[in-house]
Amino acid sequence: MIYFPVQLVKRKNLTWIVLCLFLLLSTYQFLQSRSVRLQWTKQEVYLMRFQWLDSVNLYLQTGKLLMLPENIRLEDGSIGEDQGYPLILSTIGKSTGQKEMNFGHFTHFNYALYVVLGATTAVLLFLSFGNLIVPVAFYYFYLKSNMYNGGVDHHWMMAAFLLFYLAFLIFLVRRRHNIHPLLLFIYFLIAGVANIIREGDGVVALLLFAAFIAIILIQDSFKKTRLRKKFIIAALLIFTYVMPWLVLSSIRTYRNHVYFNGQKSVMITHHGLWHNAFMGLGYLPNPYGIRWDDSSVLPLVKTVNPNANYLTNEYFGILRQLYFKHVFEHPQFFLENLLAKIKATHLYLASLFPQTLSTVPAVVQEYALYLILLGMYLVSRGSKQLMANFSLVIVALVAAMLPGLIAVPTGFYSRGLESAYYMTWILFLAAIIFRFKDKLKKIHV
Repeated sequence: MIYFPVQLVKRKNLTWIVLCLFLLLSTYQFLQSRSVRLQWTKQEVYLMRFQWLDSVNLYLQTGKLLMLPENIRLEDGSIGEDQGYPLILSTIGKSTGQKEMNFGHFTHFNYALYVVLGATTAVLLFLSFGNLIVPVAFYYFYLKSNMYNGGVDHHWMMAAFLLFYLAFLIFLVRRRHNIHPLLLFIYFLIAGVANIIREGDGVVALLLFAAFIAIILIQDSFKKTRLRKKFIIAALLIFTYVMPWLVLSSIRTYRNHVYFNGQKSVMITHHGLWHNAFMGLGYLPNPYGIRWDDSSVLPLVKTVNPNANYLTNEYFGILRQLYFKHVFEHPQFFLENLLAKIKATHLYLASLFPQTLSTVPAVVQEYALYLILLGMYLVSRGSKQLMANFSLVIVALVAAMLPGLIAVPTGFYSRGLESAYYMTWILFLAAIIFRFKDKLKKIHV
């Protein structure tokens, strides 16, 4: 009874139907198993940026955007964070007619973004490799990874966005000779939005795209192209990337004009690099008083300017000077820190080996990533598509290591690396299947 109608459906369409059903059922099961946590400790409230909720509700009730109930700018009463997240939640709340939002709305938004990014990544993998095994394996482990487990924070997003960027570029590798410009604009727009949510979540997209361009140029031996057209497209892509930031900046300018007589805040309006980078120099004990401790930094800044205040633009400027001062005046200190972080990153990667395979010898578990990369390289040789994928994986791993090497290789700063690690396993599987199908084709020919 089932055989006849199935035959009326083309095999490709049937595969799509199976994939969509799997994604929908898996997503439904995942969301049903999640609950919204309502009780938080004081430390978690600080880490989760709960003041964003106050800002969103103030806007919904009074129309004051990116401000806090004390009638101050969000950056004046916040802790140096990017403001794209509360801006997006404010816009969603307004467009859906909300009068007040709670932690549950924030959590639901995060879950929705999490599954959309994951499902889209799975679809891109299907389009890139043309089989169900790779996207199904990816999405199954993606949902099992507990990458996002509730809360208002946005630290998990680097891990999810990184996987999306990598899959998107792998898809473009397959279409390398027929890439529609609209695909590039979509990629850069998503990266731009990601970057106003969390500074760095969009930067990694730029790093990967630069690697993608370099790989294609090298593989195609720098063949001449219509440079004028390429430069125009490049300029438009850059504008697309910065457009979300321009919108956010314009909203802050309007707010300052209406409520603060056009006066800008002296506080930083984004996450900022130099606070964490400078504290990262204190990963090892040192005689310079640098420690991985927020409270330890301001006293060192005040040795340069006693009037400097915490998280101001001046504060970050002084930290940038101090960072390079220590790097160039004490290179051994810098290198010892870096090597210690690299060693810690290696051990962290070893700890990610699946516990279900704990019977595997310890030495294999420790060096599993490097063995997988070696295997992926050997399988990929002779195929431009697979070698490009392999190169992108290397760049993604290095990019994912940077937050930990700049700050500390633990906690929030290693989430992107964890996702890149597991994606390497998936893409190794994809390379093996690709080669196997290629050999079958040659046999039948």
